[in-house]
Amino acid sequence: MKRCKVSSATKLFFNASRLYNGIAKERVIQEKENC
Repeated sequence: MKRCKVSSATKLFFNASRLYNGIAKERVIQEKENC
């Protein structure tokens, strides 16, 4: 699952999820490094 092209809406969504789930934070970083 490659998500190199992330829209602003998706970024905002992940940011919101990050506040609720700490796991989401690591997930976003991992996907960013994958790109």
